Amino acid sequence: MAVGVAELVGGALGGAIVTSVITPLLAQRIDRRQHRASALSALGLIEQSRWGDEDFRAFREAVRKLRTTALVAGADRTLVDRYLLYAQVARQTSDWNVEIADGYPEAAGIPTSLANLVRAAAEALVDHLWHPWRTRIFRAHIVRQLDRAVDRIKRADEERNMAPTIAWEVTPIR
Repeated sequence: MAVGVAELVGGALGGAIVTSVITPLLAQRIDRRQHRASALSALGLIEQSRWGDEDFRAFREAVRKLRTTALVAGADRTLVDRYLLYAQVARQTSDWNVEIADGYPEAAGIPTSLANLVRAAAEALVDHLWHPWRTRIFRAHIVRQLDRAVDRIKRADEERNMAPTIAWEVTPIR
């Protein structure tokens, strides 16, 4: 009889542990996946609205949505901030080009080097959202590569001895 009670108590205790520890972990993992998917969706909205001929309010809202969903999804803030900075620089540069062309929306292009930088930052963020643990290991290397690319672009702009072609001075959207 004592063995039966011990088995009953042990089974109940084991069930309680599974219910109280493992189930919330699995639920949290599913929630994180949903938040990562929302962050990827917001990144897509930013990519669509970061051109000078698009509504700035849509761009600003997409930036805010990415920032919040990425935070909830547990994304690395450095990668999110870098991508958002480069996307804002691209948006401001695109706006400059439209202004220079007297509002002609087809002039909303940006230099190829800046487009490549934004694309590299977006790819790094997408990879991080899909594989968070793998990219945490290489995050410092990725950030260094992005910083070097920025330095190369700025140096190339200075060497041309022309007015800047990229709007590096932006106020971050919060």
